[in-house]
Amino acid sequence: MPNAILQSPADEKQLIPKVPKESGSAEPQQLDADEIQTAMHLMVSQAVAFVDGEMGTCRAEAEKYFKGELFGNEEDGRSKVVMTEVRDAILMILPSLIRIFFGADPAVEYGPSTMAQLKMAEQVTKFVLDVILQLDNSGFLVFHDWFMDALLKRLGVVKYWKDDGDETREYHVAYQGLEQVMMLAQDDTIELQDVHPCEVAPPGSNLFDVDYKQTKTWSRIRVTCIPPEEYLYSKGARTASNDPSAPGVATFVGHRTQLRRVSSAPSASPMKTSRRMGSPIARCRPARKTSSGKTARSRPINRPLGRRPRTPRSGSRATPTST
Repeated sequence: MPNAILQSPADEKQLIPKVPKESGSAEPQQLDADEIQTAMHLMVSQAVAFVDGEMGTCRAEAEKYFKGELFGNEEDGRSKVVMTEVRDAILMILPSLIRIFFGADPAVEYGPSTMAQLKMAEQVTKFVLDVILQLDNSGFLVFHDWFMDALLKRLGVVKYWKDDGDETREYHVAYQGLEQVMMLAQDDTIELQDVHPCEVAPPGSNLFDVDYKQTKTWSRIRVTCIPPEEYLYSKGARTASNDPSAPGVATFVGHRTQLRRVSSAPSASPMKTSRRMGSPIARCRPARKTSSGKTARSRPINRPLGRRPRTPRSGSRATPTST
């Protein structure tokens, strides 16, 4: 074939033959809202049928083995003993798994990228292990249920999310100066309800008793173990990774649960919080009205919590108790 001299890009297009596209390599078409809704309904129906049908039967059978229930094919006059090997094996493995994460040595530590981040990495490690797992969540119970579901029901699922909310509390502070009252009034999170002079303050002293309400915004990381029956996923999936190149990626993942309606009616007699002269917070009774119509000030309850000591009846012998 003689060498061809290309004079322009148009000549190059004419010399290079066009390869027809295969039928399977067509570009994906954009779906409308009805087609997306139909596809989602199909995936949800298939996931529900798989989880409730195939997986539900296997989990119910495993739970019977764990509880040591009878199989239903027992004969009269023969032994009806059921070996609990499944339960014995699970309860033997479970403490070793929990000891990894809640032992003396931390299971997870955050490492710094530079030497300047050394202290920050230590604080993040303590925050995750102490605050998120211990204070904000029941970490031990979450991990226990997580491992228990994985060993018994073939799948353990932990769900985490960020929870934001507001918390409002009522406070009563005594013996506050004028500057302290002004500082409370300038705070955006505080709403003053009542300010009046102290009844037992020395004459000439500008001390006040203040009742106020404070609203704080909090943000916490919530971690909980959900039942495997509530976790829906496509049949044949082995991972819920976002990497499409990974084998066995689930095309559908969802969480279904039954929500209960909670009444928002306020309590009849809410407890108040009292702060006096920098002392620890003490519980107080709500303010009450006297027979004359005046509002009586509440006093802290210094009685220790618990049952009241029983008064011995006449003729009975009292048993000494120690506190």
